Amino acid sequence: MVTTSNALHSLQLLIKCIQASVDMLFWSFILLTFIQCVAGMIISNLVQSYMEDPDADLKLRIEVFMYYGTFSRTFLSMFEILFANWSPPCRILTENVSESFSLFFLIYRCVLGFEAVTVVNSVFVKQTIKKA
Repeated sequence: MVTTSNALHSLQLLIKCIQASVDMLFWSFILLTFIQCVAGMIISNLVQSYMEDPDADLKLRIEVFMYYGTFSRTFLSMFEILFANWSPPCRILTENVSESFSLFFLIYRCVLGFEAVTVVNSVFVKQTIKKA
């Protein structure tokens, strides 16, 4: 009976912490989505001329299109770069379009991936500690 009460108390505390962080989750999502959209639109505009270049290899242009051809593909690629395996979307552009894209991706990954996500995580921890 005592262990069940302790388990329910832990569950209740966990639910209270999640409820307290819903606002932070919403605004974090909005901020990260906005930054990813802006970065994606920049990348998409930069590779547009390559995708339309008839002198470039068609197979490589299709490969670039698969990652950056539409807004939804670009947004998914930017999400993948931030939270998953960032090497394939980066390599596609650095190998086929221009090596200068590597600088963009390094800055994007360091600023957004390390700084912004770490700040968001620390705010979630602070909210949790405050509620606990």
